[in-house]
Order: sequence, then C-alpha cells, then structure tokens
Amino acid sequence: MEAIAYTLTLFPLQAVLLEQKASEIADFELQQASLKTLQAADSAVTASRLSYQSQKSKELMSANSKSLYNALIGMHYRLYQKTGDKLHINRAFLYMEKNKALSVMENLNAMEAARFYDISERVVEAERSFREDIAFYQLNLNTLSSSSSPEQVEAWKRELDRLTHAQDSLFDIIRDQYPRYYKTRIALVMPDLETVRRDVVDPDETMIEYFYTDRELYVLIADTETTHFLKLKADGLEKDIRFLYDALRNNEDWASEASYKVYQQVFEPLQSYINDEKLVVIPDGPLLYIPFDQFLMKPPGAEPHQYLLEAYQTRRLLSGSAALLYKGVQQEVGIRYGVTAMAPLFDGSEGSVRAGDQFGPLPGAQKEVSMLDQLFQGTFLTGIDATEETFKQKCAESGILHLATHTAINDQFPNATHLLLKGTGKEDGKLNIYEIYGQHIPAQLGFLSGCNTGFGTIKAGEGAISLGHAFAYAGCPNTVMTLWPIKDDLVPDLVQVFYEKLSEGLGKAEALREAKIHCLKNDDLFVHPYYWSSFIYSGDLTPVQLSAFVFQDYLWMLVAGLMAVGLFVGIWCYRRWQ
Repeated sequence: MEAIAYTLTLFPLQAVLLEQKASEIADFELQQASLKTLQAADSAVTASRLSYQSQKSKELMSANSKSLYNALIGMHYRLYQKTGDKLHINRAFLYMEKNKALSVMENLNAMEAARFYDISERVVEAERSFREDIAFYQLNLNTLSSSSSPEQVEAWKRELDRLTHAQDSLFDIIRDQYPRYYKTRIALVMPDLETVRRDVVDPDETMIEYFYTDRELYVLIADTETTHFLKLKADGLEKDIRFLYDALRNNEDWASEASYKVYQQVFEPLQSYINDEKLVVIPDGPLLYIPFDQFLMKPPGAEPHQYLLEAYQTRRLLSGSAALLYKGVQQEVGIRYGVTAMAPLFDGSEGSVRAGDQFGPLPGAQKEVSMLDQLFQGTFLTGIDATEETFKQKCAESGILHLATHTAINDQFPNATHLLLKGTGKEDGKLNIYEIYGQHIPAQLGFLSGCNTGFGTIKAGEGAISLGHAFAYAGCPNTVMTLWPIKDDLVPDLVQVFYEKLSEGLGKAEALREAKIHCLKNDDLFVHPYYWSSFIYSGDLTPVQLSAFVFQDYLWMLVAGLMAVGLFVGIWCYRRWQ
C-alpha cells in the first residue's frame, strides 16, 4: 500500500511538469501525453482497488488517489476550455463520480450480482456476517477503555485475525466456485453522463454536480439539452462554509450574512445556466454539510426576503452512478409496502459518546409515531417496544422506516455512531453504523428523525459517513435526514405535513419542500432556518406507493367480509326455502 501511495504522488507530479512544458512551447501533443500519464494512474488505481478485499485498504486507496483525480478533472477542464470538445466534460464527470459513494456502489453491485447469478444465499449471508464481525472487533480495538484487560485485547486481536483469514478464504471460494458473480460483484462500471441524464434526471430538472479541491470548485451542470463545465474559486470556501454551518446549528442571528456569502460563491454564478425550477444536487467536500434550501438569494435586509427553498425544489444524490444502480436493484428486489415507525422513551440515564450529554425524554418523537398511526396502516412502536431487535426483523420488509430517537455521534470512529433504540437480551439497543451496513433495507423511504443523522466525517471516495450513508449502503435509496440537532417539540409539525403531502401523492422531494414552506409561512417559531433547513432529502422523485400497503393490510378483512356476507345470504336463502 505504501508503494502504491508513493507512486500515486509521482503520476500527478509528472503530469504537471509535462503540462507546464507543453504550455511553454504551445505543444498540444505534449499536453495529451500529460493527460495519458494521469489516465494510466487512474487505471492502476482501479485495478488495485479491485484486488483489495478489506474496506480499510480501499479507504486508504481512495485517500491516496484524491490528488490524482484533482489533477485529472483540472486537466479536462483546461482542455475543454481550449478545444470545446464535450468529450472532456464526459471524462470529468466520470472522475467526479469515482470520488463519491464507492462503497455504496460496490454493495449495490453485490446485491444485483447475487440476483443475476446462481450463488447460495448461505454464502452471501456469510460474506455479510464476516464484514459485520470484523467491523465489531476493529471498533473494539480502536476504542479501548481502561477496563479492557490485556488478555481481552489479545483475545480480540486473535479473533480479528481469524475472521480476516476466514473472509479471505471465503473470497477465494467465491472467486473459484462462482466466477460470474465474483466478476460482476467487484467490477464497477461507471455510467456515462448521457445515461445518468436520461435515466436519473427528470426532464424538468437540472443536475448540478460539484467537485471540491482546496483551491477550486469544479461544477458540472446538465439538463435535457445543455451541459456546462465551470470552475469557481474555492480559496477560503471551507472556512466560510464552516462559519455558516456553526451559525445555522447554533441558531445565530448572523446566519443570514453567512448564508448569502456562501450562496454568492457556490450558487449565484450558476443561475444563468439553470433553466428549471427543480434541481438535483450532488455535493462534495464541505458542501455536504450545508442544506441548499437555506441559501439567501438576496442580501440580508433586502425585500422581499427569499430563500432558495422558495425558488427551487431540490433533492440530493450520493452520486448519479449510485442512483442508477438503485433503479436496477429495486427492479430485482421489488417494492416493499407497510410502515414501521419507532420512538423509544428515555429517562435521561443513557450516556452519550460526547462527554456530559444526557438523553432525556422525547415527547415529540412519541407524537410523530402517534400521528403516523392515525394516517397509515403498519407497525407503530413506542417506549420499551421500540427495540433494536424488532428493527432488524422489520427493516427488510417495510416500505417506510421512520425512526424518531436520539443519536450518539462518534467523530473519531464513525462506525460507532448509532441510533438509540431499546435493548433486549439479544441486542444492546445501540444500532451502530457498522450494524446497519450488515442489514438489507430495500425500503421506499427511510426517515431518520434524530439529531445529526445526515452529518458525519467526510472520507475521500465516499462523502459523509453518517447514519443516512449507512442506510444508503444497506439498500435504502431514499432518505430524509438531518444535518444538526433538531428541536423535539417542533419536529412533529413538519413531519405531519410531510406525510400528509405524501399521502396526497406528492413525490418525496416535493413533499419535504411543501412541509418546510408550510412551517416557514405559518409558524413564527420557524422563522430561523435552524428549525426547518436541517432536514434534507436524498433520493429519487417518485411518490411513495401508499395505496398498495393499505390494500395488503385490508385484504384479509375484505376476504373475511365477503365470506361473512356469503354465509349470511346462504342462511337467509335456506330459511326462505324452509
């Protein structure tokens, strides 16, 4: 790995020197040679990633190759400016996509491969089990406490070593006995821009994909007819975004000034290229921490006051490639119906990863589940019934998963971030990210109504490692999540309008936008974007198929009713005959 990392630093350096020389002597062929050098490095990265089995090795590869893709995208931008050849836009799109949600795509690829090729479910389940167990022991060793004895630590190390070797042996078996599955599983075929534009972006939408470097922010804008490739200055942008995030998170008065400043940097320069009122945003880097809805489109104090929310409907995607893979997996898996909503009760005794925090009761969360119970048919669990064990039993068969609870964030070890449910003899009640990775969650919608469920450490090649990311990895293509702590007493109002709009047939992105606008316009408590813009939606445009699970739940009642009517008519006819 060290040798590969060193080599990856040499490729961009060599390419930069070649391009500088080409610029000095105006030699286009030398510039092309520079590009081929970087493309060779990309091929090496792809081949190396396919040869690695452990997730840790793949993460290191992604981190080491970040500078390579910075150089490749920058090179294609300059060549596009020079030649006007759209080929360079298509290649830049490919490299942008190679830096987003790679583990999610690999897992979706494995799901699809398992359904196309004849592989034992027992083998697939063993693969998942090894992944979860290895993550468990790695986490234990990374978060050693003073109570961990040397003997316990050695036992964990031995077990981790055993599991790693067993996983390698399983991969050898899969490669030898199920070669078609193995090749399909590890091969990540990235779709081109035209395919994503046709199959992922709606005809009345504009897609905006960002790629962040320390100095530049590259932006690709595409609708049904046009494509644009821009470069914006990024000097100081990360600092400004963090300043804005803190202002939003802490409900500060100066959030307006911070919002307008970032808007001028990352969105205002794009407006002349946007022809639609619906946006698909694929953020990158620190932009993952900012909800675009809250951008002020006029200077603070200017009238009329306008948020981007009021001008555009937005939805996020992890990547265009992942969105396309979801469509294929959903067609194979089929649509799930039914609602499972959970809201455990707390008494303030549960501890937090962040020192000094105590988790108190959440009456608003209880209210959310009660409201859903009135709107829909399904499974609605509160208090001690909202257990981790039940979640794991229901998550593979539910159409909507709504979890209203506390979250515990671990910035140092993101896999230890968890949702708090109730424990049983089998589960401890901490639904960790690494455990979610091991589940199969083909729900139409996951609503993670807790604090910071969309916030997490940003990793190269992935994005923010959050609870929302974990749900996406497990197969849930559409998620509502939050970017900072939310007010328990105000959330039910927004949640109720959202689900009412869903029940009326609105798409998920439109329903969330309508809920935010309703709260902003009708409740003075929602004036500050702190209260409403924390909720973001990532996923497709389609409405949730609500009528189908009403049909399922009432089918047995219809049959029973018909039988009762038939019995009554039979008795009546018999008596008339008598």
